[in-house]
Amino acid sequence: MRIAIEIKRGSDGKSIRDGVGQAMFYSQHFNFVVLLHVDTGKQKEILNSMGGEREKQLIQSLWKHHNIHLDVV
Repeated sequence: MRIAIEIKRGSDGKSIRDGVGQAMFYSQHFNFVVLLHVDTGKQKEILNSMGGEREKQLIQSLWKHHNIHLDVV
């Protein structure tokens, strides 16, 4: 079993998009991918948005279709 771990940090949507893109690439070569995004913004906008319905659907879809676990801290 092969597991990839991608750690990204940033405070805007670009950093989370980059992380998801990289995780999608890894998912083609690894059985599972863990994407950890560290929200460096002062207001923690990315972290605070993770409870939204669209964000929850994205997280579920990444896991269901690509074996990608996304977590934001």
